[in-house]
Amino acid sequence: MLGFCSKQSDGKVPLNEVLQLLREELPSDWAIDHCIYNTKNFGLPHNRPRVYVTGRKTVEGSLVHRFPAKVNCWKGKPTVSDIVRPPLAMEESAPGYNGRGYTPLCRSNVRQWKAALSSQLCQQSCRGNYIFFAYDRTPSSRTTWAPNMSSESCECLTANGPVLHCLSLGDGAKSRDSSVLPSERAALQGFPLDYICNDNRSAAACKAVGKTMSVPVLAAVCFRELFHQLQLRTLLLTDDSVSIPRNEV
Repeated sequence: MLGFCSKQSDGKVPLNEVLQLLREELPSDWAIDHCIYNTKNFGLPHNRPRVYVTGRKTVEGSLVHRFPAKVNCWKGKPTVSDIVRPPLAMEESAPGYNGRGYTPLCRSNVRQWKAALSSQLCQQSCRGNYIFFAYDRTPSSRTTWAPNMSSESCECLTANGPVLHCLSLGDGAKSRDSSVLPSERAALQGFPLDYICNDNRSAAACKAVGKTMSVPVLAAVCFRELFHQLQLRTLLLTDDSVSIPRNEV
């Protein structure tokens, strides 16, 4: 996403090029908007900034040419404890449990993370918290995530990664120690917690989840488009409310 919005070696910004192309190719009565929203600002512990481009037909004298103020439309947002399965729910024979099935490099990285987090893993004051890390990357090159600890959200999920491992803190021998399940990855994107029923750690499922857009963010974008459609029906949209013109009452 950062590359899409940044100036390239030729001096051009890909986002600006796309917007210009759309405005040139579409009829003159179309308005093109774009915004950058991050999943972590919509009630989910997931750092996923993305560009959203929309187009709509306009009418002469249209009053609204921008997105309304940002609204958190996600109700009943899942907590980290809702998303992550408790340690006792994991099967020790499952792939990813305690590094099972990982490559030697991945197992080495998991061991390094455990050594780096040894005090937190045993500290009872951390009991019930979880921490994620990319086990395909060494501790020195990536940061971890945990509630009320080092940052606010896990790394951006994509089709190719990151490959996340999950540890529960302060639980001793009963700690969660496995890769993040496809259903948990989907929940980090805002899907219902039972959206994926078969947690066989399918690479295809993880890839599909990484390619999707975050549910609450798309919902917010759709709501904004509905607001614009209401405006085309002679409703006035102000910064903080929708009101009906006096001559329409």
